[in-house]
Amino acid sequence: FAINGRSIRMTFSIVKMLFKEVCFLVAVVLSLGTCGTSEAWQACESYGLRLASVTSPADTNQIKVALNNVNAQYKWTFWIAGTDLGKYRSFRWITTNKEIWRPNLYLNWYPGEPNNARGNEYCIEVYQESANRWNDVECNKRHGFVCQVDNASC
Repeated sequence: FAINGRSIRMTFSIVKMLFKEVCFLVAVVLSLGTCGTSEAWQACESYGLRLASVTSPADTNQIKVALNNVNAQYKWTFWIAGTDLGKYRSFRWITTNKEIWRPNLYLNWYPGEPNNARGNEYCIEVYQESANRWNDVECNKRHGFVCQVDNASC
């Protein structure tokens, strides 16, 4: 399919969580198709999916399983649906508009993150090789991405 006039080929690794009504689709780009977050959002939407919200250790584990199922050459970083665009250090899941930083909510930041190191790091990437920990980064970086689908669509 095409996003912004650019052809993108993807493969999907599908993991169904048996104890929760959620499935994750890990979209891995095989050619020029790595995406910024807005393109990743569009790609998920074009398949009737949404960019993944990671709200528990179980979610992290299921994404880890899915990422491990994709071709080893793509094991870098992937987009998830977190952002603090609009309000600095107030990260939310763009799919649900729910806050990420509230008491007793699951967080999986890499040590020292988020740090807004470049002054424009408003989106969340998952570092696959660091136990799927999160990093805040510029939203226009090029990554693969993780989509989420409700159980009814699996």
